[in-house]
Amino acid sequence: MASSRFSVRRALSLIAILLAVGLSTLAAVNYWKTRPLPFDRTVWNAEPEDADDFRRHRMADWLLKQRRLLGMSRTEIVSMLGEPAKTSHFRSYDLVYDLGNERGWISIDSEWLLMRLDGSGHVSMAEIRRD
Repeated sequence: MASSRFSVRRALSLIAILLAVGLSTLAAVNYWKTRPLPFDRTVWNAEPEDADDFRRHRMADWLLKQRRLLGMSRTEIVSMLGEPAKTSHFRSYDLVYDLGNERGWISIDSEWLLMRLDGSGHVSMAEIRRD
């Protein structure tokens, strides 16, 4: 009887270790997908390597975190990011950039970098949204 209790404890310990390793791996992958990445025009304009290539998302995160876009003119934004997407989504925004598939376990939607311009044509608001 003592032997079977020891086996159950050993099995439960092994399950706990495997669960901890699995959750740590998932957390590391999630961190990689969401960690801001300094802006690089070449990378921004490159075709994504695969569906899980979130470099553009991460650069947009960095631009927002650093508040780099606020105050820039439309001309400066287009020079940096290229022409905005031609889309019927988000019509209340002045500049719309498609970042690609949303980050997450199941990517059903897309993520977008959205900006509004003030009366003088400078970015007054920038955010990332899903459609």
